[in-house]
Parts: sequence; structure tokens; C-alpha cells
Amino acid sequence: MRNGGERKWVWGFLVDEACFWFGNFGFWGVSEEALPSTSIAAPVAPPPPTEERIEESSENDEQERASEEQVSRDPDDAEALRSLMEAKIKANKLDEVVQVLDRLIELEPEDLEWPLLKANIHSHNGELELTKSEFEAILEKDPLRVEAYHGLVMAASQSGEKLNGMVRRVEGRR
Repeated sequence: MRNGGERKWVWGFLVDEACFWFGNFGFWGVSEEALPSTSIAAPVAPPPPTEERIEESSENDEQERASEEQVSRDPDDAEALRSLMEAKIKANKLDEVVQVLDRLIELEPEDLEWPLLKANIHSHNGELELTKSEFEAILEKDPLRVEAYHGLVMAASQSGEKLNGMVRRVEGRR
């Protein structure tokens, strides 16, 4: 169990981090005119495939196939699942990555890195309610997990929610 001094330090750190992030979002009453202007970038066409990229893609496809074969032979092989997850991330198959992460979470429930990655993938996909619920579940297991608070702040800012409740929560006043 953590001692009181360490807990105070962690909460102080969380409050400092929250202030930094909230300050960057204009939370403290900064007028929009004072914030840097936002520009909208036009979509840029992806660069043409190079021989190197084609080779990387085929290597990744091969890694994905080999990992899928290993997982089909042994569904409890965590190393093969990690390799499969990596290949699917490289291939930008994020919905499939979530399925692999679900299996890794079943096999290694004590490892909080998998739920963090899953929540971040939901965030990347714009699935803000799933993102929030995943980060909330992480905080139930580890209330001092800074990455989960950061993820909640980012999800709240993306959804346009007011961040007052989050400040109170980080300060411990729920």
C-alpha cells in the first residue's frame, strides 16, 4: 500500500498535469482571440508506394499470417497474440486489434497496459463513450493511473464536455 506522502505527491502531480492540459485547452477563461488560430489542413494524398514500403507491407502481411496461424494452433499463446496485434496495428486494422486485445486481457488480466492500449485505440477511432468507459474501468483497478486520467481529459476535450468535473475529480473532491 502506498504511504500518505507518496499519495500526496501523486495527487499533486495529477493536479499539475490537469492544470497544464486544461490550460492548453483554454479552460481558465482565456478568450478565443488569445488562443492561436486553428487552421484546417486539406487532405494530402499519400505518397506513392516505394519499393521499401511495398517490401515492409509484404513483411507485415507475412508476420500477420504467421501470427494468425500460431494463434489458431494455440489460442493461449500470448506472444503470438502480441505479434498479431503489432502486425494489425501496422496494417491499420484497428477493429481487429481490439479483438486481439480482448483476448490478451483475458489471458493477462493483471497487465493494465492492454486496457490502456484498447482505450487509446477507441479514442483514435473516435469512439468516445467506449474510450471513457475503458479509462473508468482502469481507474477502478488503479485509481492513481495517470495515463487513465489523461485519457479521460483528452476524451472529454474531444467531446466538448466541460472539464470542471474532471478538475474536481483529480483534486479528490468528486
